[in-house]
Amino acid sequence: MPLRFHSLTLRTRVLLVVAALIVPAIWGVAAWVAVVLQADMERLLSAQLSATVDLVATDLDGRIQTRIEALKELAATITPIGLANVDRVQHLLETRSIPKALFPTGVFVTNKAGNNIADYPTMRGRVGGYIGDREYFKSILSGRGQSVSAPLFGRFSKQPVISLAVPLRDFAGTPIGALVAAAYPSDPNLFGIMGHTRVGKTGYVLVFSPADKLIVSATDKSRLLQALPPKGVNPLMDKWIDESTEGTGITKNSLGVELLIASRNMKLTGWAVIAGVATDEAFAPIAKLKQQIYIAALLMSLVVVVILRIVLGRQLAPLTNASEAIRRMTEGKAPFAPLPVQRDDEIGGLIRNFNQLVAERMQSEELWRLDQERLRNFFEALPLAVGHADREGRITFGNRRFFALEESQLQPIGRTLREAVGEDGYAVIAPYIDRAMAGEDVEFQRSYGRADGTQGTRLLRYVPHRNLIGEVVGVFGMIEDITEREHAQAALRESEQRFRSFFQRNQAVMLLIEPGSGAIVDANDAAVEFYAYTRERLCAINIQEINQLPAEQVALQRQAALGDHSNYFVFPHRLADGRIRTVEVHSTPINANGHLLLFSIVHDITDRKMAEAEVRKLNNELEARVVDRTRQLEDAYKGLESFAYSVAHDLRSPLRGINGFATILVQDYADQLDAAAQDHLKRIRAGTERMGMLIDDLSTLTRVSRAPVDRTDVDLSELVGEVMDSLQSAEPGRQVELVIAPNMRASADRGLLRIALDNLLGNAWKFTSKIASARIEVGMEFVEGGLGYFVRDNGIGFDPVFAHKLFGQFERLHPEDEYEGTGVGLAIVDRVVRRHGGSIWAEGSVGGGATFHFTL
Repeated sequence: MPLRFHSLTLRTRVLLVVAALIVPAIWGVAAWVAVVLQADMERLLSAQLSATVDLVATDLDGRIQTRIEALKELAATITPIGLANVDRVQHLLETRSIPKALFPTGVFVTNKAGNNIADYPTMRGRVGGYIGDREYFKSILSGRGQSVSAPLFGRFSKQPVISLAVPLRDFAGTPIGALVAAAYPSDPNLFGIMGHTRVGKTGYVLVFSPADKLIVSATDKSRLLQALPPKGVNPLMDKWIDESTEGTGITKNSLGVELLIASRNMKLTGWAVIAGVATDEAFAPIAKLKQQIYIAALLMSLVVVVILRIVLGRQLAPLTNASEAIRRMTEGKAPFAPLPVQRDDEIGGLIRNFNQLVAERMQSEELWRLDQERLRNFFEALPLAVGHADREGRITFGNRRFFALEESQLQPIGRTLREAVGEDGYAVIAPYIDRAMAGEDVEFQRSYGRADGTQGTRLLRYVPHRNLIGEVVGVFGMIEDITEREHAQAALRESEQRFRSFFQRNQAVMLLIEPGSGAIVDANDAAVEFYAYTRERLCAINIQEINQLPAEQVALQRQAALGDHSNYFVFPHRLADGRIRTVEVHSTPINANGHLLLFSIVHDITDRKMAEAEVRKLNNELEARVVDRTRQLEDAYKGLESFAYSVAHDLRSPLRGINGFATILVQDYADQLDAAAQDHLKRIRAGTERMGMLIDDLSTLTRVSRAPVDRTDVDLSELVGEVMDSLQSAEPGRQVELVIAPNMRASADRGLLRIALDNLLGNAWKFTSKIASARIEVGMEFVEGGLGYFVRDNGIGFDPVFAHKLFGQFERLHPEDEYEGTGVGLAIVDRVVRRHGGSIWAEGSVGGGATFHFTL
């Protein structure tokens, strides 16, 4: 040849090779065709067998599931109360429509002991029979929702049966019996498909129980309930049974016949379906054709193999290697990577182009992966539930907040919106989705039921999703729960209203100031009176203009007005009449409708400052008498106690006067007073009564703080009874369960202990007043360090977070309009207990009652 063979193009080389090998190649192709036909025939027959066993397994699972569901529906009508009445259960079975096609032998009910108590239709010997030893009944009592037994010999029908059972449950969901139905392996309504399934002339279909090694049903009825072949006879079937696997394969049966078989597992019962056909029958058509092809190609096979190996092996080795490498890449068995270039011809050029394509694809995939990761992270980072639906309404995407919504039916991806939210829900959102599909951004609010039973509000936004040419191909949905925001806005409005009412009605001088300019935004009535300006005049001037004071004092005011944090300062103030008074100002920044303002409270402390000066003077004098400080302190404490008594005594007279005159007005001038005036008088009387209670409590607190402790042996059980008798006599119609531990004794001051019990039991009596079955218990207990006592009730309780406040003076955990009181009672109890050298603490929960423990 004038040209070198390797310098020719690949096309030329292939044409030369094909021309030289055209006749042998035809026979080589014939051999390849024979092999392919053999493989195709095996795959086709395997697929047919797989389809057959899939059909049988699916049909039997469906029929058994239908019977199980029918049993569950019937079991739901048998309540635990009804199960206790045998006649009632029997009547229920007789009046229910039990399909005979599903249950040819009827059903029967078994109690928890395994005894049959009712059946329908009645079968002789079934009622009164015992199935407690059956494995399927034990499985039901162990908590399984349903059970299908292995084939067994029926005790009542005297025939081979398969038992189907579902549990009967009590109100807590615990199995207390079973509803059972029996099916025959020969029942055409259950295993009818076996009679219509044919696999060639020699083929068969079996349904068997791997656990019991028994044939449940077969196309050959003579094999019903036969045992499977012993282990080792059929290795492929042994593997399927041991590993619970399924598939197709070729094996030999116990007679040595080679079979093509397929197996599938049944999900519901644990059974398996197997179909098989002799390979001699299955591959008979192809065997004859293969024989003819092999005879014709026999002589040329060696020549073709040698030539193809030498010529094509050398010329196409790079292409073959490249093809194999590309195949492994496409199958995911190897990463995408450039291929080595071995020759500078068409194959080399092809590989170089492929390498360039691989590089570009790897770069594109990395960019795509980064874009997808960034997009996913963006959607996941959003504080909103975000989802996407295509034009057909199918859900194609959602972040974790989207699938965390209460509507769990939103999953999985691929469901339509109509399926996800239901017809009613879709009817609400459909108009907005249509508008978004038309290219409009849509926003609306929708209420929904929350998991805790309350109603919430969501803000929904629908945004059209457009492709590169601007067509709408779907909708992005963004869902934001604004329930808390709505509540916060409502609470803010209510808070602002309360603040406005507090601001205007308060007796203290109050101002709202603009921090930047120092301008007075608003002033209450007390401020108008204090500064002797009209409100309009106050709100038209600057805070610096109110006083004509030296520059350094004006600078202090401005510094406070321009501050962004709470502050306190004192400065002289010139009144309208020219007098100089000392005032203190507390300023706190507040947010008023998005604007930062300073809320300032002004107090005239001139008298206090004078008093402080006097106190300082007295302190200086006291420093000079340091030797007598102990005696003077004692005298001062006694004077304070006398002062408290005098205050209490002197306050009672005007209080009684106020209450008396208010009573006279109500009784004698009721016809001259409107409802508002009478309500004001009622409030005055209530206020005086509460102040009287407060004076009494403070007097008691002072008394118990100084009274000497005279310890005696006190019968605590008797003392508790006396206190409860006084409480009961005040409300004779109220029913309270009282539990008092007997023989409780204590070494204590009886009078002080009575005061403490009055307050503890009074609290228990008060805070159980709204409980239908009130209960108060007093008893002894062993605590760390010795013997203790407790008072327990089942009242409204308290939040344990605030337990440390219970024993403080004037501390209240419940509103006064719900439960009256002064907030001093538990402080008195604490004082009494501590004077006895003991301690007191409380336990409780909201709605769960309270327990007060104390030691003496």
